Amino acid sequence: MKPYSWIAIICLGTIPLSYGMVSFQTSLSGGYYRDYNQDGHLTVFHDWKVNYTTSFGLETFADFGIDNYFYEQKWKAYLYQFFITVPFDGAFSESHIYPSRIQVGRQLLAEDFEAGMLDGALLPYYFSSDFGLRVFGGGFRANDYYNTEGYRGKIAGASAFFQKWQSQLKFGPTFKYNNDGSSKTFAGAAFQTDIHQLPLSPALFFGKQFDLTGDIDQSFADLQLSYWKLVTTLSYSRLRPDPVVSFRKDFIYRLFSVSPQTSKSVSLLWNVFDDLQFIGKFERTDYTSHAGKEVGTEKQVAMSLSIDRAEIFPSVTLINSWSGDLQNYGCDFRYALSRVWSYALRGDIAKFDKTDGIFGWAYHGETGLDIRLKSRWMLLARAEVERNHHYAFDARGVMYVTHYSF
Repeated sequence: MKPYSWIAIICLGTIPLSYGMVSFQTSLSGGYYRDYNQDGHLTVFHDWKVNYTTSFGLETFADFGIDNYFYEQKWKAYLYQFFITVPFDGAFSESHIYPSRIQVGRQLLAEDFEAGMLDGALLPYYFSSDFGLRVFGGGFRANDYYNTEGYRGKIAGASAFFQKWQSQLKFGPTFKYNNDGSSKTFAGAAFQTDIHQLPLSPALFFGKQFDLTGDIDQSFADLQLSYWKLVTTLSYSRLRPDPVVSFRKDFIYRLFSVSPQTSKSVSLLWNVFDDLQFIGKFERTDYTSHAGKEVGTEKQVAMSLSIDRAEIFPSVTLINSWSGDLQNYGCDFRYALSRVWSYALRGDIAKFDKTDGIFGWAYHGETGLDIRLKSRWMLLARAEVERNHHYAFDARGVMYVTHYSF
């Protein structure tokens, strides 16, 4: 176990729980699966989340896990997140959406084109409801915690925030430093607006990032239009691998694509009644590989139906890409037995044909109960089985227990 894991546990153990508000969630997942070599594997995962807020706003959050990492056949402990949030006195207090604060520790960083774990500090400060600043910096790594070969460098950035007339604008620089000495300087901006007064009530979101010293230029955009009971969303993105990220992290992407990936999609939501919805989506991705121009597509049709205490969500998904073809048929069913008990059932059947010659059928089933034990206790229990080209048989049980204490 890493030293900072023990530090987190000690800090949590010394929290004065009698003052403030505490939320606690723990999950224990265990399962058994048998691979095609007929070797059996027993898996155990335990996760523990604690959030404690004092009466004057000081907040501590920890997400700690332990499991028998069966790929290496040994137990490991992980500190996914652990940070302390300190509110600023005299900051703009009327805004509950954008509170001024400083967060120090291991935390999730999501800044437009950047997503990963930050070991450092995040400082959002808002001078008013219309203007603020966000500053962040520290060590940075990919979200895949088990991937020790991912990007482990340093990142720093700042952005200015403006909000007026149902519109928001954010822009600023980002600096990345890799452990091998390479570095990049990026400039980025994001804009969103929601204009209900115009016909079709358009809502637009746009983001762009480019390298000040190189060839990176990527962007994304979403436009949502509403008419009667229909909601249409048009999306566009142009993304490419980051040259600062190690080649091994983006190996699969670079193996098939030597150009930015450009994606265009359209989705339609039809609210027939309050209890009946239809959803349709089509997405096309274009890129250039070593073999030339390539195209991938995804088509999806789904429905949401509520009848008394029951909810049904059937769906069909068809995918065609460089890795092969996939047809997935699934259905999600939920039923509220009472205010205390609710039942859930899900099943999926998929047919796949991969370019590496692997083809066949895959099956997945899941069932379980959601139970409200008392006003402050929640229990979620699940049983899951699956069969595919990796596992002849895979089964697991999952249980989540949540307790809120004030």
